[in-house]
Amino acid sequence: MWETRLPGRFRLVLLVALVAAGVLPVGAEAATYTVNSTADTGGTCMVSPNPCTLRQAINTANASVGVADVINFSTPGPITVGGTQLPNITDSVTIDGRSNGTPAIQIDGTTPGSGFEGLLFTGTGNNSTVIGVSVTKFDVGGIDRPQPRKRHHPGLPPRP
Repeated sequence: MWETRLPGRFRLVLLVALVAAGVLPVGAEAATYTVNSTADTGGTCMVSPNPCTLRQAINTANASVGVADVINFSTPGPITVGGTQLPNITDSVTIDGRSNGTPAIQIDGTTPGSGFEGLLFTGTGNNSTVIGVSVTKFDVGGIDRPQPRKRHHPGLPPRP
């Protein structure tokens, strides 16, 4: 009987191609993104020691779908949000500002203009947690979860 056997190198290339094409699943792991810049620039967080802003950390965590990532801070802040609203948080994340005191981080919404929210959680982002972060001076609200909350910081009153 004739049996076909693929060479080892070809099997590896085929496996990588199937994973890249999304045919075979890859187990995603939660990641920690450390905000080390008070700037307000877009894009995604790159490997340290490159700067990582809050906006970039949110974008990167949103792209990591299905895992509960962590955003922490190594900068004392405050982080002043520029002329546009921060990206909606669309996937579970813990935003932990306790690394430098309580609250360690202030997210300042003085400059975005009218109609902006500080941290807006949508979809599975409603499963997120915010600890040790002060969100102030946004026109509409500091922290908003338009869908029913599953968890919230014990010090925050429920949204009317």
